[in-house]
Amino acid sequence: GGRAAAGVRSGKCYFEVRVEDPGLCRVGWASLSSVLDLGTDRFSYGYGGTGKKSHERKFVNYGEAYGQGDTIGCLLDLENRTVSFTKNGCDLGVAFELGEKSAGFTWFPAICLKNAEITINFGSTPSQVIPLG
Repeated sequence: GGRAAAGVRSGKCYFEVRVEDPGLCRVGWASLSSVLDLGTDRFSYGYGGTGKKSHERKFVNYGEAYGQGDTIGCLLDLENRTVSFTKNGCDLGVAFELGEKSAGFTWFPAICLKNAEITINFGSTPSQVIPLG
């Protein structure tokens, strides 16, 4: 797994990934305190290609499965303390409520891959969707 070099401490932030070939993929947000296996500790939140959200090694049905050719958007809203995702421009709703524990952390875009390839868009190309708000 890996994290972006730049993180956010306030406001809202969005990035998206396009799945380029088959394999397992998990995307989301992580603090510097997290392990690189996204969604398996209390410092990271992920959404995987199997259609499950993950946090603290709890994998729960969310949204739907995704794979090659799909674009997944990752929205961190620190004003409302939520994490949400989109699939091909469709809002999948709030996946996580961060609560008070999220205050003071810096959050970084994060990925975890196995036999997969993705393209990450931090805003250098037009987005599949522009989140409201």
